[in-house]
Amino acid sequence: MSEIIAPYQNRWVDGIKRSTLVRDAVRLTLQHQLNAVLHFLALAAEKPCDDVEYVHHLRVSVRRMGTALRVYRRALPKKELCSIRKTLKTIRRSAGEARDLDVFLEHLIGTDIGSSNSFAARIKHRREQAQRPIVRCFVKAGRRKGLKNRLFKMLARIQKNNESASRLVGVWAKKQLRDAIKRFYHALPSDSNDLRSVHCFRIRTKELRYTIELLNAAFPVERT
Repeated sequence: MSEIIAPYQNRWVDGIKRSTLVRDAVRLTLQHQLNAVLHFLALAAEKPCDDVEYVHHLRVSVRRMGTALRVYRRALPKKELCSIRKTLKTIRRSAGEARDLDVFLEHLIGTDIGSSNSFAARIKHRREQAQRPIVRCFVKAGRRKGLKNRLFKMLARIQKNNESASRLVGVWAKKQLRDAIKRFYHALPSDSNDLRSVHCFRIRTKELRYTIELLNAAFPVERT
C-alpha cells in the first residue's frame, strides 16, 4: 500500500523559497494539499476495507490543509475561505467516528471481548453506518461546485494588489510562526486532568508542527 499512500504524505511543498511571493506560495501549497485530501477521500470512501489508515490519512490531510488556510487567511477572499473551511470541517467530522471504530476494532482483535461474535458484529455494523458520511462527502467533492472547483476559483481571485499576497514569504512568515507559537503556549493546560484542555493542547501541538512545515522554506534550516 506504500505506493498508494507515500506520494501524498509529502509534508514539503516544492517551488517555495524565501523570495517567493505569498500569492504564489499559497497557490502551490493549497493545490498540493488539495491533491492529498481528494486522494485519501476517494480511498476512504471507495476502499475502506483495503487499509484502515486511509481514513486516518484523510483526517491528517484535512488538518494540514486547514492549517494552511489559517496561515494564509489574510491573502485569501473571505467568503470563499469560510466556505472551504466549512467543507473541510465537514469532511474531517465525517471521518471521525469511522476512525474511532477502526481503532477500537483493532484493539478488540485477540481479546475476550473481541471473541464475542455478537459484540464484534454490532461494532462492525456501526462501522458500516459510519462509512456513509464519508461517501456523501466524496460524492459532493466531485460535483461542479465541489471542493476542487471552489478552491481553484478562490485561488484565481487572489488580488495582486492585496498587501499580504504581495509580500515575500521570507518576510511574511516570521509573524505567522510567532502567532502559531503564541497559540501553542496559550493552549498549555493548567490542569492535566482536564481532558478537554489536554485535547485542545494536542490539537495546537499538531497545528504548530504543520505551520512549521508550511513555512520551512522561509528559514535557513535543514529540513528532515
